[in-house]
Amino acid sequence: MTRFAKVIPILIACAVSVRAAAQATDEAPPDAADVAGELAAPSRGSASAAELTRRAIRLIHDRDWKRAEAVLNEAVALAPEESINLYNLACVRAQLGQSDAAVDALERAAAAGFTDFVLLRRDPDLAPVRGLARYKALVEKKDEWQRRSAERLMAKLRDRLGEGYAYDIDADHKLIYAASPEITTLAGLKDALQTQWRGQRRELFATGPDAYVTVVVPSAADYHRIMRYHNVGGAYFDATKTLVAQRSGGVMRHEFTHALHAADREPLGQEHAAWVVEGLGVLYESAEIESAEGGDVLVPLADNARLPAAAAAARRRGLVPLSTMLAMTPGEFMKRPNLTYAQAGSVMLYLRDRGLLRNFYEAYKRTYDADPTGGRALEQASGMDVPAFEAAWTKWLLDRPPAPFAGGAALFLGAQLAPAGGGMTVVLVAPNGPAAVAGLEPRDVILSVNGRPVKDYASLRPALGAYAPGKTVALRVRRGGKEFDADAKLQNISSAPTAAPQ
Repeated sequence: MTRFAKVIPILIACAVSVRAAAQATDEAPPDAADVAGELAAPSRGSASAAELTRRAIRLIHDRDWKRAEAVLNEAVALAPEESINLYNLACVRAQLGQSDAAVDALERAAAAGFTDFVLLRRDPDLAPVRGLARYKALVEKKDEWQRRSAERLMAKLRDRLGEGYAYDIDADHKLIYAASPEITTLAGLKDALQTQWRGQRRELFATGPDAYVTVVVPSAADYHRIMRYHNVGGAYFDATKTLVAQRSGGVMRHEFTHALHAADREPLGQEHAAWVVEGLGVLYESAEIESAEGGDVLVPLADNARLPAAAAAARRRGLVPLSTMLAMTPGEFMKRPNLTYAQAGSVMLYLRDRGLLRNFYEAYKRTYDADPTGGRALEQASGMDVPAFEAAWTKWLLDRPPAPFAGGAALFLGAQLAPAGGGMTVVLVAPNGPAAVAGLEPRDVILSVNGRPVKDYASLRPALGAYAPGKTVALRVRRGGKEFDADAKLQNISSAPTAAPQ
C-alpha cells in the first residue's frame, strides 16, 4: 500500500514538497503521520513547528509570501533542523526577490537532510534563483549532499532500532537498509531488491530513484511499535522516501514497486491514479527470477495470487465498473481493498499478457495532464474504447482456467501445492495466509514438515499431523539453491484465501 504525501515529515527522512502537501486530501489513506514511535525523530519544539508549517503552507497556497516568511522564520527558530521549513522558506524568499537569502535557506535545507533535487530543479517557486552561481554550485554537489544525508539517516536508524539490526548504504541503487536478522538477511534483502530494480527498470520504469530510499524490515516487536495500522504488511511513504515491510517476499515487492514507480513519475510532477499505483504493486507480488544480460531480473508471474478474487467477482458480476475504478480517489479505492486491489492488479496482468503494459504506461505518462484517470491511455494502448476494453478484460478473466487452492492439508497452509522438485512446490500463496506470513513464495519447495520429508500429498498429510487451527509447524524450504527454515501457523479449514492490501 502506498501512502500519499501530506504536510509534516514524521519519519527520519527528507522534506515533503509544498505542492505535494497542497494536493493531499482528507480522504487520502493515512500517510507518514501514521508511523509512530521508534522511527520518529522530533526535534525540540517540533509540535509547535508542525502547526506553523501547516499555517505557512496555507499562506503559500494563497501566495501570501510576506506572512508566510514570518511564520516560517518562527518555525525554523523552533525546529532549526526541519528541512521542510528551510526548503519552503527558500521558495518564499525567492518569490520575494531575496535571492541570496533564498540560497542561504536552500544550503541550510541540504545540510539538514533535504535530498529531493528533482523537486528543486523543477519547482517554479525557485525560478528566480536558478541563474545564480551559488544555486548551480549547490546542485552540482547533489551526490555529496545526498550521501551525507544517507549517512545521517543510517546513524538515526541505529539510534532508534539498535545494534541488533544489519545496516548498509547502497550508493549505486540509492538505498539505505535496516534489516532485522530475525526476519531476513541483509544479503538476501539486497539481492532481492537489486534483482527487482533491474527487472522493473528493464520492463517499465525508465527513471530510477534520484534521492535515497530507506528500506526498513523491523523485528516483529518493532514493527508493531513503528506501524500504527497493523492490518497491513507494509507501506511506502513517498513524502519521506521510506519503505517499511513486515517481511520479505510479496509484501516487499509490492512496496518496492511503489518506490520505483514514484521515482519514475517524480520528474514529471505526476500523482498517478490509485488503481495504477496499486495495480502495479499487485502485479509484482507474485514473481519469479529469470536470467538476463547484466544479471538476474524479477518478472511477474501469470498466476498472481490475487487473480482468483477478481475472477470470482467477474463470475458473480460483482466487479467495480471500470469507469468507476479509474476515477476513484485513494480514499475511495481503499474502501473495498479486497476487490479493488485484485481488480486493478488483474487489469495490469491483462495488459502484460497482451504485450500492452509498457505501451499503456508510457501513454499514461504522456496523456496524464489531459486525463489523469488513465482511461485515454488504455484506449491508446489497446485500440479500444473503455467499455470495449472492459468487455475484453472481463472475458479474459472468465476464460482463464481456475487455480483453486488445494483442499485438505494444503488449505491449512493457505497455499496451492504440487509434487515437484523433490518436495511439495508452492504454486500459489494466499495473501496473509499462513504460508505468506511464514515468507513462502511461488516456486519455493517444501522439503519437510516437522522434520518429516514430504514429496507428495500422501506424505504431507501425516507430516502435518492433526489439523488443529493455531498449531505451528516447522517447514524446511528450498528457494533456488538455498535452504531455510520457516514456521507456519495453521489456519481454520473454513478460512478461504482472500486478497488483502499490502
